[in-house]
Amino acid sequence: MLASRASGWQAWSKRMQKPNYQFEKRRKEMDKKAKKDEKRRQKLAAGRSPAAGDITAPSSPVEPVEPT
Repeated sequence: MLASRASGWQAWSKRMQKPNYQFEKRRKEMDKKAKKDEKRRQKLAAGRSPAAGDITAPSSPVEPVEPT
């Protein structure tokens, strides 16, 4: 009867997995990096495009051409 309990314990211990802390840490770091990159992209996109309410004249004025 002891032999059956030992084999049952071994089967149970094989089913119970230990937490993989390195994987969790790597995933957390990858999530942080992705979030940081997304913020950087948004800042770059916001800097390149003019604001919706900010309509101004072109930066180089166009001189009217007079007919001769």
